[in-house]
Amino acid sequence: MENLTLEQMKQKMMMFKPLRIGIMGYNGPDAIDPTWHGAPSRPMVMAIEEGIANGMVPRNIEFVCVSEANLPQGSWDGTIKAYDYLVEQGCALIVGSHSQDNLASHLEHMERMDRSGVHQPVPVISWSAGGANKWLFRLGNGECGSEMTMLCHWVKKHGYNKIGVIIETVNPEHEDCYRSLLYETRKMGIEITKLEFIPHVPVNVVESIRRVRDSNPEVFMYCGCGMNFMQRHISTALNELGWEPQAKICTSAFMYYPVDTKSFEGWVGTDQMCLENPLFFDFRQRYFDRYGAELGLESVDSGWCDGLYCLSYDTGQVIREALFRAPSLTPDGIRQGLERIRWVPAVTGGPGNFLAAYPGEHNLFNGEYLVLGTIKDGKLAYEGKIDAEHFDVPALPGPNTKKWV
Repeated sequence: MENLTLEQMKQKMMMFKPLRIGIMGYNGPDAIDPTWHGAPSRPMVMAIEEGIANGMVPRNIEFVCVSEANLPQGSWDGTIKAYDYLVEQGCALIVGSHSQDNLASHLEHMERMDRSGVHQPVPVISWSAGGANKWLFRLGNGECGSEMTMLCHWVKKHGYNKIGVIIETVNPEHEDCYRSLLYETRKMGIEITKLEFIPHVPVNVVESIRRVRDSNPEVFMYCGCGMNFMQRHISTALNELGWEPQAKICTSAFMYYPVDTKSFEGWVGTDQMCLENPLFFDFRQRYFDRYGAELGLESVDSGWCDGLYCLSYDTGQVIREALFRAPSLTPDGIRQGLERIRWVPAVTGGPGNFLAAYPGEHNLFNGEYLVLGTIKDGKLAYEGKIDAEHFDVPALPGPNTKKWV
């Protein structure tokens, strides 16, 4: 095969109609449109273009973007309307929706479409970790219930035993957070000194945090998707109360830190960028080489890269692998291609994390896709992975040390 540049490959494929891929998002069209220079979807485009240049992607790609007016700020049917629009535009694969709030209704809609036979559903790659059906494939951007294990391990690892907790409600994950928190604290012997529930738009978050503070916890824990961080309710309340807890730890709400590092100063939280994964450094260098001058990036080490870049690139890896393995470039053919992905090394998460899916198993991350980070002096620092060097349940005594009573 002749050695062609990306542009030469694209030119050769001009005889074919481009394959349309839909992108749904809730941050406005600028944030999801990959033609915008600062869009977080740019790493995804780079991964697909690498596939085109290497002969893996058989068509040029045309992206169709739509902004969702969905929950929590919009309405329950925002995702459905955005999805239907992209189906009508002829998209053969859709990235989104990414919010757990909207996933249940989206899954039901795709299943009704499948049963009706009027329109074939289009497969979806979602950054939500929950939900499952024939057409949904998951690249989790955090999963609050599972993160309780990580957070409680961190608490015990650092010698703490008492936590005061805020759980953000409205989102369906808050019940999973609560249930998992009770399991993990009971298992690890951690005392919950006070537990408060607050909605996305709290009535009086200061009083809720005051009650948590007055219970004298060693660690202040926040569980939720981050709306209260985005609106600065948490940081403002802590400042008003003049309370600086011994330690502060939160779920994947932490991944909003690029928007406002001040609100996350001193917090430990769930992240997806792992400095122990050598593939991360290789990806970051290649991205900087390709886009650094265009985006005005000072250097490869200047702190511009975060977990969202990793997740976006792995989304592109999934797309190129699915197109490469698809028996046909139809929605169902690409769905089958997604199910045929095997052992593709992931940039997201810890070393050894890989991308794969199987019929009936559509969780694309297979490994340690979540790690811990912290914000120190306005900059992201790596906090490490879950401490899995030993079991958190003691081993049984040996036969020569103690007998059963």
